Amino acid sequence: DVLGLNDRGELAVGKRADLWQVRIFQEVPVVSGVWREGRRVI
Repeated sequence: DVLGLNDRGELAVGKRADLWQVRIFQEVPVVSGVWREGRRVI
């Protein structure tokens, strides 16, 4: 709230929906998907 980032923190209508999907491959975290403002970019 102090920083004015009130459109983040949950998945809901009107929120940004910036997400990272991470999987573990041979004990190493690997990014397998990225969404920015609800649109998949990776």
